[in-house]
Amino acid sequence: MSRVSIIIPTLNESLSLDRTLNHLAILDPAAHEIIVVDGGSTDHTIELAQRSNARVLHCNPSRAIQMNHGAKHATGDILCFLHADTQIPD
Repeated sequence: MSRVSIIIPTLNESLSLDRTLNHLAILDPAAHEIIVVDGGSTDHTIELAQRSNARVLHCNPSRAIQMNHGAKHATGDILCFLHADTQIPD
């Protein structure tokens, strides 16, 4: 079975990230890993990601740079890029 790495670039996404991470936590089958790549948040984004057991990486703010940074560190066979406010169906 393929291993899926989910990569989420963030910058001050505390208002929407929690819901997204909660929905990802109940995926069946589960993701191989969830990587949050933060571009310097000053809100509770990093706290929320750490509380959900996501792997947190840091780099300069820029969606493309953050996505590439996450891809470089991902260990899955398939990469899935999501926005922090992605609404995942139940």
